[in-house]
Parts: sequence; structure tokens; C-alpha cells
Amino acid sequence: TASSGTVSSEKTSEISGDKVGLKYSIAKADKGDLTVTIDKANTYIHSIVVEYIRPKVFENQKIDVWDFDAKSQTDTDTEKYNNNITIDSWLNYNEKFAVNASQGGNITTLTSNNFEFGDLILHSADKDRLYSGNTELSGMGNSPSSFGTSIASFDDYTSTGAFYCGGAGSSSKRYLEIKNVQAGDRIIAYVGNSGNATTFSYECGNDKQSISVDKSKTGKLDFVAKSNGTYKIYEGSTGKPMYYRVVRIPGVNIAGSIDMGEYSGSGYSLKFIEDETGNVVEAEVVDEKIVEEKKEKDDPFSKESIKKFVDDTVKDVKDSLKETGKFIKDLFDKL
Repeated sequence: TASSGTVSSEKTSEISGDKVGLKYSIAKADKGDLTVTIDKANTYIHSIVVEYIRPKVFENQKIDVWDFDAKSQTDTDTEKYNNNITIDSWLNYNEKFAVNASQGGNITTLTSNNFEFGDLILHSADKDRLYSGNTELSGMGNSPSSFGTSIASFDDYTSTGAFYCGGAGSSSKRYLEIKNVQAGDRIIAYVGNSGNATTFSYECGNDKQSISVDKSKTGKLDFVAKSNGTYKIYEGSTGKPMYYRVVRIPGVNIAGSIDMGEYSGSGYSLKFIEDETGNVVEAEVVDEKIVEEKKEKDDPFSKESIKKFVDDTVKDVKDSLKETGKFIKDLFDKL
């Protein structure tokens, strides 16, 4: 039985005699604590799977969108997205772009620049270009129709423009930097390559993966951050990166407890599987009694710690008096 939700069961295997394998499911449980009672003796629990249904809007959190042609992500819920690159955002950097005769009259950057849009920084170099379908940006951007791969279609997004890099990138040149990433955040970077076959990578400390992108093709880096900190997204030095959009979906913190009844101990874990990406997060189940005992043991003001301190002090004093007495005895023996 369960304190809320609908319980169903199915037989999964015949073990022996009257012993069978059963799978119990609880659907649509209420928010908060869920109590599951097993009323059959000699029942063994092999695994517990918890499926978390992602809410439409996270509590006090929005999905960050950085679209390099300032294309807004909209939804029936207007509070769902932060569109962090707007037309005005780009116009603040208008003086960084100019017509470049050596680049066929295209409007390009003339020097290396850092374009900052909140938590995202686009590190560019000279001869890079903005391709935009926004007429308001015509003075600093080039028409997407003049460069075919500046408009790209993905399975969940179609661009109206892009930021094109006029040379190869690396982890220190022509790359993206995303600050204040929290472990559990999902990052999706929509990228393309207008040069030779190459790779695109994300990196933060030891958390690093790459994808391959052929010439004139697009790719998508889609990952869940394993670390808190600043992540880099960059091209592997053999192509010409194009950046279309970056999305950051805030992670969800899940916490709870399992009442094991008369059973206790450690060595158990729960696996949380993200349906869309297949990412698996394993959480160790810790015995609260063991945790509390450890807390008390580590607490310098707990009864156990104070008793140990007193016992150690008394022992030290006794040992010191014993040594002193031995010294005095030896001194009198020599007189």
C-alpha cells in the first residue's frame, strides 16, 4: 500500500515454489513524503526506481537562452525563458564591427573582442562575422542569405542567423564561456562548422566530452554538468566554428528518505535516469543512524567527545605524575 497515488503490480518471474518476482508501481503520488508499506513477510527489495516528472516551470528559475541572432524563445508561459541576447545587446557592440575590404566587403570584427551577455561570454577574434536576419542589426551584421550555413535546422530549433568565426578556434580562442553553471544544469549548444572536419568540446575541470562535426555540417552538444563552475565550449582547431544558440536548463535537487523498517545498513543506491538524455545519476542511500553516530563522534562538544577528552586528560596527568614520582625516587636514591 502507499500513502498516495495508485498502486499496481505485475508478476515478472517465477523463482521457485510459491516464490515469485513482482514489480509494484505507484503512479501520480502527491507532492511531499510517500510512505510505502509492504505487508508480506520474507519480502526482498531488489531495486527502487523513482521517476521525477519535470515541472513546466522551475521554482524561481528560468531557462537561459543565448541566441546569437537575438531570436527569442517564446512559450505560452511567458515566465519560462530568459532571452539573454537581444537586439539592444548587440547594438551595445556596434563599434566593434566594420566593413572589411580584405574580406570581400563583409562586415567583420577588426580585433579580438569579448562579447558579454550575462553569464555567457563570446570570445572572438579579428575577421569574425555576425549573420543576422534582423534589419536593426544591418549596420553590424551580414545578411544570412549571403552565407548558406548561417541558417541551420536542428531537430528542435531553426536559426535565423549565427556568429561565424573567420578562423579556427581552440580552448583559448574563438570559444564560448558560460559562468555560474551548477552541477545538474543541462546545457545545449547548437554549433556548426564552415571549415575542415573538426570537433566541438565542452570542458570544466575533469568534466569534458567532444563531438565530431564535418565540413559545412552542424552539431549539438547536449550534456548535464557534473561540476559547479565555468564551462567552455570550443572548436578543435581544424575547422571554422559557427555558434547559433546556447540553452541552459536549471537542474532539479531531489532529496528524501526511505524507511527500511527493521532493516538498516549501507551499500544501497538509487538510480535517477533522465529520459531525454539517458543520463544516469546514482545516489547512495545512507543509514541515518550511522550518520547521526558519526555526527556525534565528530562533534567536539558531544557527550562522547567530552568524555574522551576528559579520559585522555586524566590519563596524561596520571602518566605525568608517574614520571615525576620516578624522577624524585631516582634523585633520592642517588643521595
